[in-house]
Amino acid sequence: MKNIITIIVAILFMSCNNTATIINDSGVSEEQKAIFERNVNTFKNGIVKGFKEENVGVSMEMFADSLKWNNPEGILGGEPKSYQDLKDVLTFYMENFDNITFKDDVYFGGSLYSSNELSDSPNAVRVFGNWNTVHTESQAKIEHKWMGILWFNEDGKVYQFSDFFDVSGLALQIEGTYKR
Repeated sequence: MKNIITIIVAILFMSCNNTATIINDSGVSEEQKAIFERNVNTFKNGIVKGFKEENVGVSMEMFADSLKWNNPEGILGGEPKSYQDLKDVLTFYMENFDNITFKDDVYFGGSLYSSNELSDSPNAVRVFGNWNTVHTESQAKIEHKWMGILWFNEDGKVYQFSDFFDVSGLALQIEGTYKR
């Protein structure tokens, strides 16, 4: 019995060591890392910088004219919005909010595990962070968690974009009725 337990423990130990080796050896090429970094910098120098400068043109430079945008207010399964739709929404935010900053941001590229297909593409970037701003009219301080998924084309432009945040929580913070 002792021998069986020893063998099982040894197998489990070896399995854990192999798993750790696989996780640490991602197999991501230097080219993929460079593309991922380019895409992250495009996001930071695009929409984040555009909000900070309140310049919708800077924000929109990162998006392809053929953009398909799935917005957080959209109905599930609805038609994606366009480049112009996104531009209109960003303009609205820039006109109605001040000091827009993006904090606590983290970025993930590709996905080795997906319900659709396996991919290690650096052209699919997931972004998580917190938007902080002040509503111009009410002077309410706004904070909300945000997640975006961006698909970049070979030219480094976002051709598909989905973003998610609690739109109703944003409205409640403006009204002053949001409980933290």
